[in-house]
Amino acid sequence: MVNIVNFYKEVKSEVLRVVWPTRKETMLALALVLGMVVIAGLFFLLVDSLLFKFIKLILG
Repeated sequence: MVNIVNFYKEVKSEVLRVVWPTRKETMLALALVLGMVVIAGLFFLLVDSLLFKFIKLILG
């Protein structure tokens, strides 16, 4: 039982030492992730369309 209590005390002290990102940093990271998702989506849409047209050309 003592080990469990000691564990939770150590966890609490570690959480208090964490440096959390600011709102500005979080919003910037969010914008970058969303931007990359859009770019990746457009890339795969283009590749899919080109492959579809190429296969349609080959198969008739």
